[in-house]
Amino acid sequence: MGTNFAPAPVYNDGSIMTSTTRSAVFFLVAAAAAAQSEVELKRFFEGKHVTVRMDMPGTHHGVDIHTDREPAADMGKYSSRVKQYGVAIREGDRVMVTLIRVTKKNIEFQLAGGGFGTWGDTSGLPSVPSTYISKSDREKRLEHDLARAPEPEKRRVQEQLDRERRDRQREERYARERSESLKVDRERLLLEKRREGGSRFNIWYPEGRFQESVPAPAEIMKVLAQYVDFRETGRAPSATSGARRAPVSPAQLQRGMPRDQVHAMLGKPSSSRQTKQGELTALAERFESGDSITDVTFVGDVVVKFSITSR
Repeated sequence: MGTNFAPAPVYNDGSIMTSTTRSAVFFLVAAAAAAQSEVELKRFFEGKHVTVRMDMPGTHHGVDIHTDREPAADMGKYSSRVKQYGVAIREGDRVMVTLIRVTKKNIEFQLAGGGFGTWGDTSGLPSVPSTYISKSDREKRLEHDLARAPEPEKRRVQEQLDRERRDRQREERYARERSESLKVDRERLLLEKRREGGSRFNIWYPEGRFQESVPAPAEIMKVLAQYVDFRETGRAPSATSGARRAPVSPAQLQRGMPRDQVHAMLGKPSSSRQTKQGELTALAERFESGDSITDVTFVGDVVVKFSITSR
């Protein structure tokens, strides 16, 4: 019995699409999907403020989070980076998400600048010159003359050579002192830049994960929930119990808004139920006010979607 093979795809002009071409098309489509998902992540997170739940090292290496490991955070690397680079963001600090970047294997969740160490960060730091002072031509010539001078002349040449060497050694001592002073200044400025440069989470995924799809904002929040509080830190005004409220426009209600702030705006929900968003558990709440109904879905106590309809 012969083996049945599926016919190869063809172009509109009738030519056959080879396996190499099919692979190229697949990766182009995957790249386009990843780029679009990156735009979604950027729109959702960038410019928003979060509160970190751990000290963040002052380096662009940041904190590595592996989604296929338990525990997810690489605490060995984390400890060494904190010791080596110091702390840029303290536990409890409220900082801005300044950049989301999707690479082939990870997602960079950059905070307050993303961490010191990228190109151009060392500009403005004083350079530390070498402390080595080479022999002068005169010293070399005196060494040559001393080797060939007759015995009566050796003492005179040796005294000249010793003076030349002392001058060079004095210059080296001065260079070392200046170098040590510049090193202290450089380390001080470097520490300041590290403290001001922010940090980041590098979220690592298994090989090939992004060929399927790039994680949605809700999944990113779930991965980082142990390390980042996505709720706004400022306490919203308390809601007046039992008061009837005017409808809230979409301009007032936004994705990424914390649940307690939504409650402050809309009051207590008329109904609440848990739903599943893929592998994530979501909370769907309904708010009724006047002639409108507002449905809000939360993941990790943060708004991921909402809708406002008339009664």
